[in-house]
Amino acid sequence: MKGHHDSSVFLVLRWISRVVGTAFVLFIAFMLLSYTFGEEKSVPGTSMFVIFFLLVLGVGLAWRWEGLGGLILLVSSLISFVLNPHVTWPPGLYHIMPLVAFLFLLCWFGLRCQQKGTLEDR
Repeated sequence: MKGHHDSSVFLVLRWISRVVGTAFVLFIAFMLLSYTFGEEKSVPGTSMFVIFFLLVLGVGLAWRWEGLGGLILLVSSLISFVLNPHVTWPPGLYHIMPLVAFLFLLCWFGLRCQQKGTLEDR
């Protein structure tokens, strides 16, 4: 019975990371559109478009493959912090994606370990 409880915890974490990650990607898309087509029309640099693409790719892949998507999210978040050092402190919205990446990686690791444990019990 403990295995079922552990599995449900990881499933809840999976859905939390999916919802928060998707909401954050939609927020970033809204911000990019408002910067691009707003009244001031300031287009973010190419590096920020690449980071945004990696964030979207990471969240999209994490819906199916938590490990790969979480790794892409974590790397793109760290690259974003390197390219924009002024956003690293104080903590804010930019710190959500590394947390989401950590949740995806935790789900991947936990479910993977649990599957290996159930295979060894047979």
